[in-house]
Amino acid sequence: MINNLRLLNPLAPIKTPNEARTAARIGAVGLFVQAGAAVQGAIMSFVTMDALVADMREAMSAQNLPPESAAIANAMVGPSMIYGLIGFSLFLALVSLILGFIQWRKLTKLIPLLLFLLMAYGFLSELKLLFTHPVGMIVVPIWQRALGWTVSVAVLVMLWAGFRGGDRLRKLKAIESTPPTSVNPPVS
Repeated sequence: MINNLRLLNPLAPIKTPNEARTAARIGAVGLFVQAGAAVQGAIMSFVTMDALVADMREAMSAQNLPPESAAIANAMVGPSMIYGLIGFSLFLALVSLILGFIQWRKLTKLIPLLLFLLMAYGFLSELKLLFTHPVGMIVVPIWQRALGWTVSVAVLVMLWAGFRGGDRLRKLKAIESTPPTSVNPPVS
């Protein structure tokens, strides 16, 4: 197992079909970790619903909106919004689980690549939000945000390994299916 950790290194070569299969399955493990993180986020949102609603309303009032806009914004923030977020998190967890099982069986390069790109976009968007709108970031405690970022980076690394493994498997299969060429051409 410890020898397989080198497959997480984006510069380490993947030489054998077994290494390629293992790397592709690391991408599936990344999807399972992502599903677990989404479920954990949904549970935390449910448990701390009242505090989240209060923090969101406080963040809305700190934005100096006109009175009628502030009233509409405060009316929108409520438990139903948190339930929507919980439902969306659970939906994402289900999709991640399904795609993880597909990746585990099919060992493709497409699933890890697409999800890597989507997660990288989300991660960079959240970093941009941190620097451009710090008021919107006060809802979630910094320790929880740091843990989420750590999990996101780990999942990104695993998804990239899955892409590399799936791509290498495809290339190795293409090499195996190519008929050998003779060194000496037939004499006519």
